[in-house]
Amino acid sequence: MFVCICNAITDRAIREHAEQGVATLDELRLRTGCSDCCGQCADEAEAILRAAHAGSAAPTQPASTIPVLRPQLA
Repeated sequence: MFVCICNAITDRAIREHAEQGVATLDELRLRTGCSDCCGQCADEAEAILRAAHAGSAAPTQPASTIPVLRPQLA
């Protein structure tokens, strides 16, 4: 599933970076660009990163609290 729509970053990519040693959202942002545009994916990306380090494949927050990303009109 796409987590960061702006930069096309998936949950799988976040978990792979966690396996490579990425421990913080700031480090993930530097390596992938995740959450460096609109920032709406920050909470979900961080949850996936934490879950990956805890050994869980699922994010720590329930799907019902994942924000719906809507394009902003200029």
